[in-house]
Amino acid sequence: AIQVQITPAQGEISVGESKFFLCEVVGDAKDIDWFAPSGEKILPPRPNISVSRTDESTSILTIYHANVDNAGIYKCVAKNGDKEAQATVQVKIFRESCLI
Repeated sequence: AIQVQITPAQGEISVGESKFFLCEVVGDAKDIDWFAPSGEKILPPRPNISVSRTDESTSILTIYHANVDNAGIYKCVAKNGDKEAQATVQVKIFRESCLI
């Protein structure tokens, strides 16, 4: 079986800031993919979002210079043959003027 965990479990980013999310897979994963809130797989080149596989079991999603369009639920999916597991993280983008 495969297990997937995203750290941090939820993301709060101020507009213009950058933040990364770590997707860690327990078990053997051939593919680790991230999906945007729209449901599409995140592939390069995306203007301000990058995905990098750091090793066999870890993939990092980085949001640079966040804007309100980046808000939503991101999904990390790990696959190996017919086994699949996923985790999600809700990313909230704050405008400075809303923070008191």
